[in-house]
Amino acid sequence: MDSDSKAGTWIHWYVVNIPNDINEITRGGPIPGDELENDFGNKEYGGPCPERGEHRYFFTIYALRSEKIVGIDKVNFKEKINDILIESTELMGRYRRINS
Repeated sequence: MDSDSKAGTWIHWYVVNIPNDINEITRGGPIPGDELENDFGNKEYGGPCPERGEHRYFFTIYALRSEKIVGIDKVNFKEKINDILIESTELMGRYRRINS
């Protein structure tokens, strides 16, 4: 998620229903879960490409009391996980295009 986007918060990737025994997602490998539509309108990862300056990108992982959630999308995500959320953690990275 890019929190510095002109459009407001911009979601680059949504993956849900990742099995609890998965501890990495390899580049170019299969996605161990269900990809939801991001703010690019795709069901895939859309990399960083800020128009200007440095942007902060947040990666959030949620531990849930459910093996699989259904009927979820980017609009109802927080509402759907509210009652089954165990814990969450967040990693923040920064990115700037070389010519920006």
